[in-house]
Amino acid sequence: MLIANIIIQQKNISIKTKYLYGSRLAWRIPSKNKYSEYIETLFEEYGNRLSVEFLSYRLGIQETILSEILCIKDKKMIFNNQQRIFYRDKLLTDLKAKKSFLSAIEEKRGLLKEYFKQEIDFSENNIAFVDLQGTGRTQDYISSILNEISPCKIYTMYHTCDFRMNQNTKSEKIAYYAGSRYFSWWIELLGRTADGQTTGFKKVENKIIPITELGYDKRILDWGFNDYLAGVIEYAKNFSNAVILNGVENKMSLNIYFHYFDYIINHLDMQTANVLGSIPWATIGDESLNQEAAPKATLKDCICFLITGKYTFTDFPFIVFARSGKIFKSICRFNQKYGSLRKFIIHVEINRKRKRAYLRILGIKFSFARMIWRKNI
Repeated sequence: MLIANIIIQQKNISIKTKYLYGSRLAWRIPSKNKYSEYIETLFEEYGNRLSVEFLSYRLGIQETILSEILCIKDKKMIFNNQQRIFYRDKLLTDLKAKKSFLSAIEEKRGLLKEYFKQEIDFSENNIAFVDLQGTGRTQDYISSILNEISPCKIYTMYHTCDFRMNQNTKSEKIAYYAGSRYFSWWIELLGRTADGQTTGFKKVENKIIPITELGYDKRILDWGFNDYLAGVIEYAKNFSNAVILNGVENKMSLNIYFHYFDYIINHLDMQTANVLGSIPWATIGDESLNQEAAPKATLKDCICFLITGKYTFTDFPFIVFARSGKIFKSICRFNQKYGSLRKFIIHVEINRKRKRAYLRILGIKFSFARMIWRKNI
């Protein structure tokens, strides 16, 4: 919003801005007839994070009640593929689960509606949101609540948005750049605030105020947030001035974005990686936890990655790569070639679409594609 206000002031544009506190946790509150849709979306988006502990946090159902409904003792156990399907179907059909969920969100939905009434001017019926990146689904939930207050259509302008996003007659999404979500996550590192994640709302002396996670403010301030913010503001002023004085088209900003996007993903230096990687971060859950966005790979991380070929300790492997030593980088190159140590030792692949079939033992490939398809390949 600070950047927008600088541009609005310098270009003398008639737009009013308002900073709204929110998150997927605080804003994705479905109506009673959207329970099934909410559960299906939850299991689709957070497949590799689902556990009783996680679902309890997102659904607002006590862990003991949820454990009883799903018959699970280990509340931290991450569901595998078969379990995800089974427990999703269980929650979709279990009346106790649905009743507990709807009871938990009733007050939350009312408070969120009051917060929007308090903060948004509906008189001009011209409402637009600005966000960094996402699927756009949260905005559809917001649109549903806003239309209960006053009939309206909202527009959401993302910096980058999931290419699978669906448009809605009451909620239209516009992306500055549409690309792969995996490579776009790092943009959220540049949009931190000192408040932490908004987990909900409460009423204090007839005013609705956000509830935010405790502890994050100190961590992000210790990281150097105020210096970073001062730099962003100074850059925004200089860039906006340059655009106005030189009459530069908006395409210039897109070219700059492409340049730095490629730099961050493919050519990141260690100094910049240390700045980005040390930012306090949590994709889902408690941001006050003591963790960095992309820590240097430990020996344990290296061993796990070598064996499995999967990153289990970061959402930003390209930043970890730039921050880490020669051992981790060698493992990355090894896994890029073979997939993992297990696949190096022995691996069978049959790809009918590409008509590719081979057995690999100790890195040596033995193709048997001709035996299967019996034609020149």
